[in-house]
Formats: sequence, structure tokens, C-alpha cells
Amino acid sequence: MLRFSGRFILAISLFTLVLSLPACFILEDIEPRFSTANTGPYQLSVNYMETVRNGIESGQYPLQEQALAALLKRADERWLPQEPYSVVHSAPYKKDLLTSGDIHDYLSLYTFAWSDSSSITGYTTRPEQPSPDLDKFDRVPLAEMSKAVEDLSLAWYFTNDSRYAEKAAQFIRTWFLDKATRMNPNLNHTQMVPGVGRGGQGIVETRDFIPVIEAASLIYESEHWSPEEHKELKRWFYRYLQWIYNVYPNADDLGGNIGTWFDSQKYIFTLFTEQERLLNSRSYILPLSERMASQIEADGYQTSEMSRHNAQHYTYFNLKGYIVQAELQSRPSADREERWTASTSYSASLRSALDWLTPYAMGEASFIRDFDFYECRYIELYRPAALAMNMPEYEAVVESVIERHRPGRCVDILTLLTHPPLQ
Repeated sequence: MLRFSGRFILAISLFTLVLSLPACFILEDIEPRFSTANTGPYQLSVNYMETVRNGIESGQYPLQEQALAALLKRADERWLPQEPYSVVHSAPYKKDLLTSGDIHDYLSLYTFAWSDSSSITGYTTRPEQPSPDLDKFDRVPLAEMSKAVEDLSLAWYFTNDSRYAEKAAQFIRTWFLDKATRMNPNLNHTQMVPGVGRGGQGIVETRDFIPVIEAASLIYESEHWSPEEHKELKRWFYRYLQWIYNVYPNADDLGGNIGTWFDSQKYIFTLFTEQERLLNSRSYILPLSERMASQIEADGYQTSEMSRHNAQHYTYFNLKGYIVQAELQSRPSADREERWTASTSYSASLRSALDWLTPYAMGEASFIRDFDFYECRYIELYRPAALAMNMPEYEAVVESVIERHRPGRCVDILTLLTHPPLQ
């Protein structure tokens, strides 16, 4: 019979207690020793991208060749000459709105808050009319930074031109690492309504951090992004997770597309910061099937998103968040019970939502508000789904969208470069 000492039993008991504590306690009080290892990318499939790259080189993928040319043109003309963005550049506009007084704090204006000299606060709200003042603050620079590093890291992957990796690294350092310009890891001043206070939906803005993590993972193999910098970026995101769980301690705090994108963010931030064990806790993150069940009807109708002013955008936007999370869960090294295939517990909800949307994506029906060029974004939903679930009918949707928008109107959709056609 095995005998255990009192110290051993006490150690096991304490270990069990720590594992049973809420995720926010672990994140708040214990900062791990991060490795310098690169375990990403997490959403992107390098195998998929290698297939596309080889297909371009062999002349098999003319459309993807056009997409790469458009990407490189944008990288050369827009991003290489661009000075890196930072949260301190908006200081002249936001300093009077920051309750913290720290210009390193991110601040975004409520989307519909307009300057109004006749108002006591200097601002008023105009429902469904985006404010022209938005780009004075940090929301637009964040989106631009995210797009820049995504474009540049992919440009480096497909060409091995070190200029692109060097510039991507510069953008990331400036926003996250450099002492003079880095952002504090919090969102205490998002969706601000001057004179009223902070809005409650700003967390969706940092979905733009997802491409940053993927970009850092891609350029890790270049000479311009060091393992130590990778480690420091992990530390920044760990501290951001600490902030998240102080403000949103319950997994089901947020609903609608905000909740969907919140889960997607938490998932990749947790993978990147080497806290993967926490993903098995429902109190930490809702199971994907459970989140979908609360948002997607049996016939695929998204009640909450369809009630929005711009329903066609929001049905796409919510599904895009689900596609991102499904791809995160499908990565081979993820310690999860399910993989994104036709047999996963959440695939039925995804399929019903995509099937409901298909007539609109095929141009056979239209919403009250036309999606116009942005119809190309349906590629971001149907191509990953076609590959993951081996669904030729979803590949047919992609082909239909491309055909209707020729010549070349859809080549800016990066999914064409990161996901090969379903054979």
C-alpha cells in the first residue's frame, strides 16, 4: 500500500485549491514566467498559406496572384512610408477627457457623439450617424495599426522581403512595447461620451489585436522580431487579460456580437499568454455551442443582429466572430475536445446560420440596406467553412461572390491568400 506524508497531502490539497480558484484570481495574483517560444499563429493555418503560396508560384491560382499583387501594392505605397501609430499621438484631443490623466491610456469616442457647442457638455448624440471626430482619438489608429501589421506580415510571408517584417515589427513595438509610446493594457476610456462617461461596448474594439498576435507569430522567423520581444508582447497581453477579468469577471457578461468577439479575443489572448488550461473552464469562457444557442435560431436566423439598424453588416459581423473562434479551436495543438469539422457540437448552428445567409450572399435576395462592395466579405465566412467542413456548396458561394464582382473587386479580401480553394 502506498503511503503519503502529511506534507505531500498538503501540497496536493493546495494545488487542487489553486486550480479550483476563479480564473480572475489566477490572472490577478500570479504572473507566469513566459517563454520566448513561438506557438502561433493560432487562427491562420500555415499549411493553407503554403498551399496558396505554392499555387501562386506554379501559376495555378491567378486570382490569388492578383490578391498578392494588391497586397504588395498596399504594403509598398501605404504602409512602408507610414509612421507608426500610437496612443500618445492623440494626446492634444483626449487629454481633457482622460480621468486618469495618462496619455498612454487608450481613448475612443462613442460612435455617435457629435461636437455641439450649444450643448452643456460640448457633445450631443445622433443615432446611427457616425461622428466625424472619431479619428481624432485612438479607435481609428488602432484599426490602421492592426491592418498595417496584418498586411505587412503576410507580405513578408509570401515574398520573404525583410522590409515588410521590419516595418511590421516597428508598428508592433511602437504600440505595445516602446516606453515612450506604448498603450497601457486597459480600456478604461472606450466609447466615451464627453460629459456623460464611458460606454460599455468598447471591448469589441480590441478585436483588432487578433491580427497583431498573428502577425507577430509570422514575423517571429524573421531577423526583425526577437524572441525577447515576443516574450514581452506576451507579458503585455497577460496584463490586458488581468484588466479584462477585473472588469468582466463572468464569461456571460456580454451578449450579441460583442459577446461573440469578446470570446474570440479571450481565446487567442489565452493561447498566446500560455494559459491554455483556463479554456476548459466555463466560468472563464462560454463553450462555443452555448454562445451560439443563445444567438442563432434553429433556422439560422440571428434575432439580435437582425434587429440592428444595419442588419446585413451585423449578421456578417457576428458570424465572422464565430468563424474566427472556430478556427482558433481547430488548431492542432489546442487542448480541446472538439475540432471544427462537420461533426462538432457547434457546426450545426454555424451551418444553419450560413445556410440562412446563403441567398443573400449569392445575390438571390437582398436586405433593406444594400451591402454593395462589402458583399465580398462573405468570402471570409464561406471559404473557411467550406474547407473546415468539406462543403462544396459553400465554395460555390465564394465563386458566386467573386464572379459577380469582377474584375478584381474582391482581391483585397485576405482570406483569398490565407485559405486555398476547396478542391
